[in-house]
Amino acid sequence: QMFKSYVGAASIISNAHVMSMLATANFLLCNYSKAISLYECANVMYQHLYGEKEIANFDMAFALTMIGISYHCMTHYHRCIQWCLKAFEAYSVLFKNKTHSLKVLDRWFITETLYTLGYSYSTLNFHDNAMFYLDLAHKMLEGIADADIKQDVKILKAMADEFAVLENNEKALEYYKEALNKSMILGDEESATALQNQLLNRMAGIHINTKDYSAAAEYLKKALDYQKNVQHTIQFDMIDMLRKLGVTYTLSGDI
Repeated sequence: QMFKSYVGAASIISNAHVMSMLATANFLLCNYSKAISLYECANVMYQHLYGEKEIANFDMAFALTMIGISYHCMTHYHRCIQWCLKAFEAYSVLFKNKTHSLKVLDRWFITETLYTLGYSYSTLNFHDNAMFYLDLAHKMLEGIADADIKQDVKILKAMADEFAVLENNEKALEYYKEALNKSMILGDEESATALQNQLLNRMAGIHINTKDYSAAAEYLKKALDYQKNVQHTIQFDMIDMLRKLGVTYTLSGDI
């Protein structure tokens, strides 16, 4: 019945919205391949209504973003980049010269699209592209009072990871520290504690690489304290951290 009167504009909009909501339900259930099929169907309906070159509204851009993020969740990074670039192009047309007056939800999806692009490029070892999109994502949240702290922290962490890969240890530490400071606002919820643990662990790794073993040991001990609060969910991380701490003390001569 959904497609009986598909030639009517009102029916197409309604049907596209239904398909998009069904896709979102499947995405939340981690059924990503089904979600992609439904989002693509919604996208085809929007194109039928508005034309391929005209960007209609936020709903159309949302569908493009969610296709990209779904591919990202499936680790199909090339396809993820393809769709996220389309989404970013759509947002650029929709919100040209309006980035500082965006609604909270609009900004979140644009920033998430940029982060997903940066992360995917990083995974594929296109580091210049990765830094370009991660930096854009970070700038989207600069000076914004109602910015999503978790989103900001994961962007900073991804940028720090990039600097670490490029062996720019000073910049990596700078961004890890900024991410750690902002993560403190999240309180002591388990996901925040796990994130802080990862950041401290990465910072310790940078100090090990620069042979600053005393600083590395301090960060590892702090990370270990956070780890104990997360209980058994990341038990293997704790084992690895204890091993690193032992190696660090050994390298520093503290047998």
